[in-house]
Amino acid sequence: MTLFSTDATILQIIGGVTMKYLLLLSIPMLLIGYELKVEVQELVSSEGQLFIGLYKDEKNFTDVKKFYQGEIIKAVVPKVSHTFINIPKGKYSIALFHDENNNGKLDKNFFGLPEEGHGFSNNVQGILSRPSFEQCSFRLQTNQTKQIKVRY
Repeated sequence: MTLFSTDATILQIIGGVTMKYLLLLSIPMLLIGYELKVEVQELVSSEGQLFIGLYKDEKNFTDVKKFYQGEIIKAVVPKVSHTFINIPKGKYSIALFHDENNNGKLDKNFFGLPEEGHGFSNNVQGILSRPSFEQCSFRLQTNQTKQIKVRY
């Protein structure tokens, strides 16, 4: 009694098993996302920290507690960078601020305008309010680098 059908050759059997394993091994590669490098430019001080938020929708845009992914990094003059990894293809916006006094929030004046450095993807500036998610949005379909200038 043989283990395999007499119609199958050893190469066919090995080839079939190999193909199954290759397919299984390739599934995680399909699930892996892209890298998004954020280069923050024109920092005026190395005091405090930089809050960087990556957002997927307008509803949560700029909420420092409701980002898709976020990072807090040390501020270093004149520029710093952070790379988000394994980000799925899609539409995103970035909002960031330079928390110079380390109080964990973007300080605003009496009129509600920022008193600390801030920036958005596409280097959009709001006029009397923050820009919208749509204005700042971009499509992530490959590894990308976004350069954002901090406005004070």
